[in-house]
Order: sequence, then structure tokens, then C-alpha cells
Amino acid sequence: MNFLKSTLSIIAVTAVLTACSTNYTVDISNMPEDQQEYHEMKLAEALDGFNGIEDEEEERQSEKAQFAADAAFNYMSLGKYSDAISLYEKVLVQSSDDFAALNNIASMYEEVGENLKALEYQQKLYELHSTKLEVVGDTIRLLVKNGKNDDALGVLQTFAVTEAGGENLGWVSDQFEYINGTNEKIK
Repeated sequence: MNFLKSTLSIIAVTAVLTACSTNYTVDISNMPEDQQEYHEMKLAEALDGFNGIEDEEEERQSEKAQFAADAAFNYMSLGKYSDAISLYEKVLVQSSDDFAALNNIASMYEEVGENLKALEYQQKLYELHSTKLEVVGDTIRLLVKNGKNDDALGVLQTFAVTEAGGENLGWVSDQFEYINGTNEKIK
């Protein structure tokens, strides 16, 4: 039953991504050729591994998800965000709390200006890691970009009373200024 559920989830995600067929790519022309070749080689290896495991092989789905994550990372590195997002979504079917998948999808959507989509993934990440400084900062930034300053203040206030918040009072103060528009950048 778990296999059927996973397969249906993958089909649904693929259908949604295909229906919303925005092709997200970024320019990598400044990437050194040897680095580009390295990512292309690693991508080919990961895709071979991913495609070499059938969906019916339930006991190998974790391994298949790792190949998907590796391929997604290399797609992302090569500026092929649509392909990367599609594969990271497959990782999330296997492990809905995968830090790298959530973080990288949010980052890619933000980079192409899809801040609302970025926020959706960032909020999932925040639910899992609400005391991690980087996650809190990224969540605040995306909330502000989406005009949700009151929510950003709530996130900051929640963080400020944690041990991590107490250890980073200068950062908390900078975030407060950022949210209130008195500071132009996230530190």
C-alpha cells in the first residue's frame, strides 16, 4: 500500500509540475568549463542510478531517493531548476522532511522570483527547524518579500526567546530593523 501511495504521489507531483510547465533555468555561462563537466558527469551517474531502480522495488526506494537528490543537486548546479525541483519533489515523497530538498527548492524558487512558492517550502523547513539561525533568517526574508511583516515579527519573537535567539541578540536586533524597514539587508 505504501508503494501505491508513493507512486500516486509522484504521478501527482509530476502532473502538477508539467501543467505548470514554467521552465526555470539560470545562466551558468560564468561557470568554469571543468566544473560544468564535473556536474554533467555526476548528473549522468546519478540519473543512471535513479533510472536503474524500478518503482516496484520497494526495498530500494530510499536508495532511489538518494540518486534523485544527487541528480537534483547537479541539475541545480547546472542552472536547470525545473529538472532539479522535479527530482527534489520525488525525494520529498520518500522523505517529506528532507532538509536539502526543502531548502534547495525554496532557494531556487526565490532566485527565479517565485517568492510565494519559495515561502511554501521555506515554511515547511521552518516547521522542522525553527531554532536554526539560517532557517529562521531565510523564513523572515521570504515573509518580508511576500509582504507578511507581522508573520515575520512572530517568527523573530518566537526565535528570540530560544537559547539560539539569546546567543544571537545582535542578529535578532538586525532582523527586527529589517522587518520594520529600517535596515535594507539581512545579516
